[in-house]
Amino acid sequence: MRFQEIETALKRLGTCPKCNSGEGFWLGSKGDHIYVQCKCCGASLELFEVYTLGEEREKAKRLRFFKGG
Repeated sequence: MRFQEIETALKRLGTCPKCNSGEGFWLGSKGDHIYVQCKCCGASLELFEVYTLGEEREKAKRLRFFKGG
């Protein structure tokens, strides 16, 4: 995953889904997993690349956040 894609995803995630804080996020990585952590409540969200299968003409990657542990 390129750094520009990570930066774009962080801009789209304006507020924390757990505490609704707009304080911001810390960026981190553990192994080959990239995640963000809320500066207010500490909730961690892992960043994944999602690929669409079966549509050859659209090979665009979509970024999604999943709630971590």
